[in-house]
Amino acid sequence: MDNPETGGTDNPDTGWTDNPDAGEMENPDTGGTESPDTGEMDNPDTGGTDNPDTGWTENPDTGWTENPDTGWTENPDTGWTENPDIGETDIPDTGETESPDTGVMDNPDTGETDNPDTGETESPDTGETESPDMA
Repeated sequence: MDNPETGGTDNPDTGWTDNPDAGEMENPDTGGTESPDTGEMDNPDTGGTDNPDTGWTENPDTGWTENPDTGWTENPDTGWTENPDIGETDIPDTGETESPDTGVMDNPDTGETDNPDTGETESPDTGETESPDMA
């Protein structure tokens, strides 16, 4: 059915409306818009884009992707994941976690903490600090 308000065509099975300008489909339940090329949905609540395969939402301002299950945000440039609860950043290559306040890195293999300013490594068991200068 032609929808004179949108200039689009209503699909009676879904209630969706074709947007003739963009080739997109408007979803009346969410107010979102689906791209026929990617299947992604514009999320009018966040301004982001929902990926139907992952359920993740892309932030158009940063290009970052939010995981709705964890609330975490993935940086597509680095592959790093930011934890919004503690503000820390997980580095998938090393498994380390960086604190944005100190720049200190937790090393999950040793339980030690690497300090990028000094190059020192602190042991959580003893509180001792190992300097890379010390052999």
